[in-house]
Amino acid sequence: MQSSSLSIGLKDDHHSKFIYGLKRLQYIDFSRNAFEDRFRISTFKSQLDSVQSLILERNLFTSVPLNLEEFNRLSFLNIRNNKIAYLTTKEINAIEVLFRKSNRTITVLLDGNALVCTCASLDFVEWLFTTKVKLNSNGSYTCVENDGNITTTNIVYNHLRIFRIRFITTIWVIFSVTLFGVLLLFILVGYRYKLHLQYFFFIYRNGQYTFPEVKRRNT
Repeated sequence: MQSSSLSIGLKDDHHSKFIYGLKRLQYIDFSRNAFEDRFRISTFKSQLDSVQSLILERNLFTSVPLNLEEFNRLSFLNIRNNKIAYLTTKEINAIEVLFRKSNRTITVLLDGNALVCTCASLDFVEWLFTTKVKLNSNGSYTCVENDGNITTTNIVYNHLRIFRIRFITTIWVIFSVTLFGVLLLFILVGYRYKLHLQYFFFIYRNGQYTFPEVKRRNT
């Protein structure tokens, strides 16, 4: 079912009838179909206990488009050549659940995605080289850093501590600059309205001293 423009047809399949009832289906190939949205929860409802291989390569996904942990026999997932930047913690945990369900035999293909090696993706990079899930290229993929430089996940992992320190430092610099800007703004506003503020404090202090005095006179 590759290159079949299924992304158009399945949008109108509101009741997920396309492969409904095919309970013995073991191999599904939805590659090259311009998919970009997540599949409906019910799309693979009939295949949760049967499908073993799921091919989703060369689509437009920016994340894993289905709840992997719901599958019971899935042992091969191909999501190559999409637009995934990195796998989230939730997606990683779902793959690990599959790994346990598949008796430690699951294979995941990830190359060809628009992977990034940024602060948000460091946990993903670490997972690539610590998981027992079988990954193509041994988890070493091309990725783009914050500054646009192209590197590999292997290089980032080998210098993971340095990258973490660098990103933490960057966050603190941004925080410090922002805080300085806010303080500077308050100073400038205070200077501009200096006379107004002095008048306000004068009235306030004068009121503090006047009201008790008036109260004593009245008593």
